[in-house]
Amino acid sequence: MSESGFVNWPTAQIPLWQFAYTLAGSPDAEGIAITGASFRSRKALYKGSLPSLRVQYDSSCGPYKDPLTYNNAHPISGSNRVKVYTVWSGGLSGVSIEAFHTIGAYKLTERWTFWADGRITPRLYS
Repeated sequence: MSESGFVNWPTAQIPLWQFAYTLAGSPDAEGIAITGASFRSRKALYKGSLPSLRVQYDSSCGPYKDPLTYNNAHPISGSNRVKVYTVWSGGLSGVSIEAFHTIGAYKLTERWTFWADGRITPRLYS
């Protein structure tokens, strides 16, 4: 399974940011994959993704490859596993896209923020 969409932000008529996204299941898992991101109609990012986490759980085994997938993401908004929303920080607005994953006992939030000044800030935290 997968979930995908296209973002025109802040409006489709006069977008600052335009990009497509996909959150796929195995074997194409790579977290939220952002493709074709344009800022003010200029290509800013061909593709960005977080394919997997390399994790050393203890000293006797591993490291392991933990993928961020559609299957380990949780519904955030209705049945959607990906949430797109406007953010404000320090007087600057942006659009964020995020997914919440559980891998074993770990709870991870993956977020990409596209700011009105042209910056892109990807983030993964638990």
